Amino acid sequence: MPMSQINPLDEVLFVKVTVYTSGALSISGHIGDPQLCIELLQQAIDEIRNQQRKRALIVVPPSDTQVKEYAYPVKPLGDMPPSDWGDR
Repeated sequence: MPMSQINPLDEVLFVKVTVYTSGALSISGHIGDPQLCIELLQQAIDEIRNQQRKRALIVVPPSDTQVKEYAYPVKPLGDMPPSDWGDR
């Protein structure tokens, strides 16, 4: 095949990591060369870390959490003396 017909996005190799609900881990794909697979996975890890730095914080809506109401009375911040704010 001439180089002009090669698509740079064609898949030539893949490594798939699957984690199951039981906690079991499965690795499949083209793993004939273990050292190459380790290098590919290391590059993937580095890319994920780089993307995390660029991303904003994850916001979880309160409806998706199981936070209970406070067991003690809560005052609005404006009604509390600064010594009770808890951040100083």
